[in-house]
Amino acid sequence: MKNTGRHVSMDAPLAAGDDNAGSMYDVMESDDSPSPENGLLHESFTQKSKVH
Repeated sequence: MKNTGRHVSMDAPLAAGDDNAGSMYDVMESDDSPSPENGLLHESFTQKSKVH
């Protein structure tokens, strides 16, 4: 396998110049997988509730 060393942004539009083309996040998103944000939010709220 050859590495081209080219950086690809996950936020960049898939089609050059088309902001509505979607991004790699849209392609890789899975409804079967839990959102990493949900876990972080839960952990943050848990920590804040222990402090107060």
